Amino acid sequence: MSSLVPISPGGTRTPLFYVGAYLISILELAHLGDELGPDQPLYGLQPRGLDGTEPPAERIEDMAAHYISEMRSVQPHGPYLVGGHCSGSWVAFEIARQLEASGDEVAGVLLVDLGPPGIEPPKISAWRYVFHRIKFFRADGRLWYALAWQAKIAFNRILVRRVGRDAERTTAEVQAAHHRAHGSYEGGVVGCDLVLIRSDETIALGDRSWFLRWDEKTTGTLHVPNSVVGIHSDLLEQPNVRVLASTMCEAIDALTGRNSVPRSTSRAEIENAGTSLPT
Repeated sequence: MSSLVPISPGGTRTPLFYVGAYLISILELAHLGDELGPDQPLYGLQPRGLDGTEPPAERIEDMAAHYISEMRSVQPHGPYLVGGHCSGSWVAFEIARQLEASGDEVAGVLLVDLGPPGIEPPKISAWRYVFHRIKFFRADGRLWYALAWQAKIAFNRILVRRVGRDAERTTAEVQAAHHRAHGSYEGGVVGCDLVLIRSDETIALGDRSWFLRWDEKTTGTLHVPNSVVGIHSDLLEQPNVRVLASTMCEAIDALTGRNSVPRSTSRAEIENAGTSLPT
């Protein structure tokens, strides 16, 4: 089974190779492809092992190397444009690192709602963590939605792997392998620009301000557009995916030279002035 899934392969722009989160199906990128428009090619990258014929990769480095080989079947040479949704961001980052190491040009990496690898998040007590999230989701009216999402994750990690149907168990095993891989990945540094796209939820939760430390993972520039309406788990659903796609299109235009790239802005300026980078 190919890992490269043509979501919307038509168009004249630089193709975007997008790594989905390991907890969602690559088919959930369909709305994103529609909203990016007919001129923006979008290819999803899904894990090996979902068909049960081969074992899943246990290292992010191996995932990235495999994805690069599939990307080259569509685009043999750079500049490459890659992106990742949630946990897929780390794989996209590693793809960029390996491409640069092989001498290929990378136009940039789109990172959606995840902090950087190899950087320890700030410690927060369990009660404070729970309090902040209950307060946020109650105010947003999505408390039960958030609880259901966490229950689904726990169900997949524990019960489905033991008593689920064969296909469900295979998917759960692949997800577990990716979870282990993310637990051991340290990353490195790239030279290309990074674009960090954050949800309203991430902006509202102060303990996630460390996401801005992506600026330590590049010798280029970290660009931080305005936040995307919604919470982390529904960014690919309507109507929020429309805002996500619009933000991504603007970033792609900047990274590929269609529009001017925002000037370099320090982390302190972003934190003090809001989430939008000046142009």
